[in-house]
Amino acid sequence: NMDTINIVIFDEEDLTRTLIESYLSQAPFHSMLECFENFSTNAFEDNSLPVIAVININSSDTDVFNKISEFSCRKNIKFIAASYDSSADLQIKAFRAGVKDFLAKPLIKDNFLKSMQEIYTKYFSSSKSSKNAFIFSAVPSERGCGKSSFLINTAKETADISQEKVLFIDLNRRHDNISYRLDIDNQRCCDYYINNLTEENAQALCAGISRYKNSNLFILSDSYAKQNSYKLNEDKVISAVNIFKKYFKYIVIDSDFDETAVKNETLINISDEIFCIILPFISSFDKIKNVLDNYYQNKNIKIILNKYSQEYNSKIEKIQSELGFGIFWKIPQNYSAANIAAAKNITFKEAAPDSDIENAYKNLAGYLVNKD
Repeated sequence: NMDTINIVIFDEEDLTRTLIESYLSQAPFHSMLECFENFSTNAFEDNSLPVIAVININSSDTDVFNKISEFSCRKNIKFIAASYDSSADLQIKAFRAGVKDFLAKPLIKDNFLKSMQEIYTKYFSSSKSSKNAFIFSAVPSERGCGKSSFLINTAKETADISQEKVLFIDLNRRHDNISYRLDIDNQRCCDYYINNLTEENAQALCAGISRYKNSNLFILSDSYAKQNSYKLNEDKVISAVNIFKKYFKYIVIDSDFDETAVKNETLINISDEIFCIILPFISSFDKIKNVLDNYYQNKNIKIILNKYSQEYNSKIEKIQSELGFGIFWKIPQNYSAANIAAAKNITFKEAAPDSDIENAYKNLAGYLVNKD
């Protein structure tokens, strides 16, 4: 018995309507199709069926974004945005409003069906997936690009905004790694949990994970990293992550540059969102181009420009041209905040609240929470 979903299209373009109607014949559910040229609240009057709404957007549709925010709060309504403008700015605006996916027009069958499948399975299927955590991670373009700092600060903001439990898994062996320096209680290091976690003891072990400053951010770090004391294998890490999914809403994974515990390919495949951190004064594009060329087709890797300042504006076009991808997010350079955070072993949230750098992380976390 397949579930029935009400598919609503808000788009005046005949091509989009025709494509969706033809694609729905291969959807994993029965569907009832309604079409409107513009946004209409009449589409949501019948609460008996769940709704997936495909809505055409552009950057000037302020009223449409407000309506998406209003109606996406209902559990039975999920939005997919579609647009000929696939710029990062518009996608961010759409996800902040509450859409669950963004598709470039004209709609491609495989992308459309994949989006429908994921939303249906996650929110409406009578046999929903057991996966209940959103995982994000990052791959570095070079050593010292700020990957660990990016992840821990994004994790902290995500915990504060979502008010959900966030687990930060530190697989980075560097003795000066950011989570190692944070003011947390390292009674047991990362390898203890990864190597000993089972379905039977998970609840007890998870209750003992260190918490950062009484927040919703929990951290598995290696307090003995400078002695290089632990050994982890990829299978153990993946097994532990699958168990952690049941106890945390968000999981953030920080791996090491040499891919010792987890290969980049594996990290990308198990993550719902993957970022690649680059610097505006990047010395070599070889590693990052390798990552993008090998894995981009399988996962939508987003480029983060770290330590950004206006003096680098002239280089951004060259960077995007060299990589073949646009910059998704900019994290500003803020020496004062960085020095305070390092000296006091705290995140930017505490070191420089409401500063340009803290707001950059806060807004990014808002995007992640709304996307999930």
